[in-house]
Amino acid sequence: MTSPDRSLRSRLKGAAAWTALGHLTTQAIKLLSNLVMTYLLVPSDFGLMAIVGVLVMGITFLSDVGVSQALVAIPKGADRSFRNTVWTFQVVRGLGAWALSFVLALFFWMASQRQWFPPDSVYSDERLPLVIIGTFAQLAIQGFQSTKLLMAQRNVSVKELMIQRNAAQLIALIPMFLIGWHYRSVWALVAGGATAMLVQVILSHALIKGEPDRFAWDRTVLDEVWRFGRWILLSSVVNFLAGTTDRILLGRLVDSTQLGLYAIAGLLVAPATSIFSMLVSTVVFPGISEVNRTRPHDLPAAYRRFQQYMDGLAGVGAGMLFMAGPALVQVLYRDAYAPAGTMLSVLALNLVGLRFYVVEQVYIAKGETHWMTAANVLRLASLLVFVPVGFHLNGMEGAVAGVACSYFASWPLAFYFRRKVGIGGWRADLALLPALAAGALLGHLLSMTLALVPRLQH
Repeated sequence: MTSPDRSLRSRLKGAAAWTALGHLTTQAIKLLSNLVMTYLLVPSDFGLMAIVGVLVMGITFLSDVGVSQALVAIPKGADRSFRNTVWTFQVVRGLGAWALSFVLALFFWMASQRQWFPPDSVYSDERLPLVIIGTFAQLAIQGFQSTKLLMAQRNVSVKELMIQRNAAQLIALIPMFLIGWHYRSVWALVAGGATAMLVQVILSHALIKGEPDRFAWDRTVLDEVWRFGRWILLSSVVNFLAGTTDRILLGRLVDSTQLGLYAIAGLLVAPATSIFSMLVSTVVFPGISEVNRTRPHDLPAAYRRFQQYMDGLAGVGAGMLFMAGPALVQVLYRDAYAPAGTMLSVLALNLVGLRFYVVEQVYIAKGETHWMTAANVLRLASLLVFVPVGFHLNGMEGAVAGVACSYFASWPLAFYFRRKVGIGGWRADLALLPALAAGALLGHLLSMTLALVPRLQH
């Protein structure tokens, strides 16, 4: 008979493999599309989308009451009435977000007309209002996504989720490339995002097995979700500010071209940070939640294993990108994008700062989500200080360094929590330093190799 621990380990290994493969494929598709679109568009287009992306994230986080985490962590989350109520809430939330985008568009149109922002800032771009409305349509579409995706995550089964996501990204390349080639317009990026989301929603209902979602509104379910997620809502608000304050501040400090270069550097570090975050959310969180639900005495050992695995991944990724960043940008992009290489090297350090996302999954699994709120407050406070100070001291490079430093602001809190609940000591941190050294060596070798490769663009 298979023990619960062995069964969980087997599912976690499968989920980790599919997550890594699927997410690497996703990032490869994104890199391909990014390379093509940088040839068809100009840096200011990416700067504009960076600001719109901030607004999308803002509305998403401001309306996040933890329904997805509740469905995964709460024992009765698999009940039909629970799932249907969660799905209905998602639909209402998405449509409400799209309606709000019209208000935001009107505000930025008025701001442009009355010159509330500097004329050369991203916020004064005359394209911004309509791009906001078009991009926010993705949230309305996303609201109809099936809860079968969350059930797959709860059961640590992510194969269908990865297939669905990558199929949607591939199909979205068609309208993106066609509009970009014909019109040379930022609307190519908007159309690509909307197409990807539409295909993703359709496949979530058609591809993944399980009971279909139905409209329902169970007040007791909503009350339980609220009790679970009220701190997640506050944490999400702070997390949004912590995750986007860099672009908000830079949008006022620099022009759209410099912000576009920063966005390109962010896109290049995204494969590493995204796969780290995806593994944490689809493997670490469900695994820690199941251990905490079924055998909480095993939680310290489970945490230590997860932390060491994720430290190895973070260290290797950070070391490689830190050493190879400039060479990577030089080979892949035109000369106009060269400054993004140095930014990429600095932003690679974000990966090391992310290592305690593992501890934050313990916060959620144990229902102590106020700790996560406190961690995000620390990140936000540090950004508000480090980015302006860094920009004042050393321009754009100093501001980017301030962004990287902010990712370490929540470390003292994580150390204190680990000691308080007895889930880890210094032995849980041993994998980080050798992983960083190995990553730096690999990055140096990659940089030397890339120096021999002719540029893809001129």
